[in-house]
Amino acid sequence: MPQAIPTPGEVVQKVLQNLSDADTVNALIAPDAVYVSLNFDNPELERILPWTGTNHGAASFTEALGRMFTYWSW
Repeated sequence: MPQAIPTPGEVVQKVLQNLSDADTVNALIAPDAVYVSLNFDNPELERILPWTGTNHGAASFTEALGRMFTYWSW
């Protein structure tokens, strides 16, 4: 029986649960994916919130989230 296609929410959840696993992230995020956080290009905002802006590809997605998690306290 073929596997069910995951929902977008399930894909995001799996990526967030496996940020340190490059194989999983690369399997789920297209090489030409673009992740925009808060704004396309705002240097002043990027000085305050370094993860903002436009990021390209799977690696930059996880790098942006890594920068975000560095600044957030849980």
